[in-house]
Amino acid sequence: MTNSGHDDLEWARTQSSSGKNPGASELLVPSDPAAGPDGGSAAAIRTIRLLAAGIFVALVGTVVYVTARLVAPDSPPARGTPVLSPAAVAPLAPDGRFREAGPLQGVDLAAYFRDRSTELVEAEGTRLAIVSLRSYAKEAEARRAVDGVDIEALLVAAPGGTPSVVRTSLVTWANDQRSRDEEELAEIRRLLPTVEDAAFKADYEAEAARLKTAIEAVDPSSDVVFGLVVSGPADALKRLALTRSIRIVDLAPEGDADDEAIYRGVRPEEMVKANVPPTRTITGK
Repeated sequence: MTNSGHDDLEWARTQSSSGKNPGASELLVPSDPAAGPDGGSAAAIRTIRLLAAGIFVALVGTVVYVTARLVAPDSPPARGTPVLSPAAVAPLAPDGRFREAGPLQGVDLAAYFRDRSTELVEAEGTRLAIVSLRSYAKEAEARRAVDGVDIEALLVAAPGGTPSVVRTSLVTWANDQRSRDEEELAEIRRLLPTVEDAAFKADYEAEAARLKTAIEAVDPSSDVVFGLVVSGPADALKRLALTRSIRIVDLAPEGDADDEAIYRGVRPEEMVKANVPPTRTITGK
């Protein structure tokens, strides 16, 4: 053993016999014999090691944060992030056809409208689009508003009801919608007597009232149409966008649509965020 190592051991024995317990950092970091057990060199070495450890922790934190952002792409976008077009977010069926189009829930409508208008201006050829009206309309009125293009489906919602894509007749839609709402209302009424929490009970009662209104209001001959899914030449779609009764012409992704594709229009009561509120207001026009 060298004299330096011998001196360190002797110093440790002295500290132990005197009742002093060296700190962990003093045991892990060799002291500089020239400076003594409390010398400046040991402190400098400890400082350097602590700084290195701090840098390592910061780097690990950065890696974890970046990885989390990569594996969680559905996190809310930062302020100023461009709105993704439907083609960028629309899931595809196994045969490659797109399954949905229109703004996702919670999307800022002002930014979305700007983005979609830009794409419409640049569009060419025959395209599929979601046309959203400024107000609810009867079926005949809605069809006249998009004269010159082919109608693929209607977007409808009864007062108090949820929006639906209708590919059949409005009579069939009304009957089906009424049946679904009646079943849901019956289930809520069955559960209400078992709910003790006041807040939950209030939510159930509000939902029951909404469903009761929707059941009474679903009428295929009334103002229930708020949008249409259409196809036609890009120039015809651009002309529709200039029509006073039309709020937005939203191009669907290019390519073929799945037979059961979901189309999300913008209802008249949606003013700031898409699909907010999620149902048509009872007095919504």
